[in-house]
Amino acid sequence: MSEKVSKALKEVWEWKEACYQEIKDLSPKERIAHINGVADRVLKEQGLEKVPVGDGTYRLREKNVGVVSEEQETYHSERK
Repeated sequence: MSEKVSKALKEVWEWKEACYQEIKDLSPKERIAHINGVADRVLKEQGLEKVPVGDGTYRLREKNVGVVSEEQETYHSERK
């Protein structure tokens, strides 16, 4: 008996495989640089920027708008 796999789960598996194919031949240092580059591009596309808060951590804020609200910051820190 075979189990049915949802279309959404198949898509996730495809995305995961595509991500792996992008970085599989890179060194660990190159992988980190690649992933950081992709993250920076996504932030830029969304109109966000990283603001250092110390210890190598960042908070996000909308460009030219202001710092992310305390409520949003709490939400994001709780999701980690």
